[in-house]
Amino acid sequence: MKKRVFIVTINISYNIGNKLQNYALKSTLESLGYSVCTLKNIYNLKGSKARFFKKLPPSVLLAVYRLKKLTGSNKYEWQRMIEYVKFDKKLSNKYYSVKALKSLSKKATAFIAGSDQVWNFDFKINDMYINMLGFCSDGAKKISYAASVGMKQFSDVQAETVKKYLPSFDFLSVRENDAKELIEPLCGKEVKVVLDPTLLLDTSEWDKIAIQPKWYDGKDYALLYFLGEKDENFSKLTAELKNDKGLKIIDPLDKNSPSYQCGPAQFVYLVKHAKCVVTDSYHATVFSVLYQRPISVLTGKGERAKMSGRFETLKENLGLDGIFDCYDADKMFDVSYDNIQDKLKEARLASLAFIRDGLK
Repeated sequence: MKKRVFIVTINISYNIGNKLQNYALKSTLESLGYSVCTLKNIYNLKGSKARFFKKLPPSVLLAVYRLKKLTGSNKYEWQRMIEYVKFDKKLSNKYYSVKALKSLSKKATAFIAGSDQVWNFDFKINDMYINMLGFCSDGAKKISYAASVGMKQFSDVQAETVKKYLPSFDFLSVRENDAKELIEPLCGKEVKVVLDPTLLLDTSEWDKIAIQPKWYDGKDYALLYFLGEKDENFSKLTAELKNDKGLKIIDPLDKNSPSYQCGPAQFVYLVKHAKCVVTDSYHATVFSVLYQRPISVLTGKGERAKMSGRFETLKENLGLDGIFDCYDADKMFDVSYDNIQDKLKEARLASLAFIRDGLK
């Protein structure tokens, strides 16, 4: 009988990066011979319309979508929901109450907290009792894999929470160098910096799940995936890509565009086949690096600037130069990935070794 590992991560309905990192960690653990399940929305089981719809089969959702279309609702949003429902089937999600988790921990081999920003106190959806595995009994190992903080510092109260829960972990790892610096002194244990799970799989693995969007017309395009504030420099760069480079602009976050129907599987396809990528998204950056796409990463302003540590660590560990805050369309296409693959291979081996050692 396979040993059981449970993943505790953020479960956001429509967050492509979250879904793909969850899939990558699950796939990696399964390749090592474990039975894997993701614990879904365990901290918020009440009154969620999204939860109701996401439990419906795609055929039912499609019927609802067609009905909504007749009444003038956003057809792209409904198709988008269907794509996420389809992808969620790959994650083996399970709903559990806290009481059930305490019982479950006696039967599990390990609970793994991460990846994504499971330890970001600014995220109201994060329950640190759950995300820091406070429910876990002595029967199962407590491991964090590439857990992210997304904060530059902790308040006194937040630091006390870290001191309360993390020292009991058997193995600790984070995704960013600054997270290691924050956590290590508080928990009195070694904290490793490892790769985001999406970087554990090579492109041959991601190609298996990539799906060409039905609405894609085959034209050359620049992929925009921008979560934060857009300024004049951003607008100038995208105009150059469109007018000077002759590229169609595809923006999966534009609610009025057919590309809004994009789910995680379509997103992987779009990054792979883009002529270039403009983004402030960490995971759009990761997949652009994996597929060696010309890219400009605009690291963000305002609240998103607090999360810059993940980009800094990615740049430092993989030796990425020239892809950050480039507003010149010509220079975007000069990005070289010549030395990236060797560094990625080395970091991947070290990260997999951490997982194997933790689960022994």
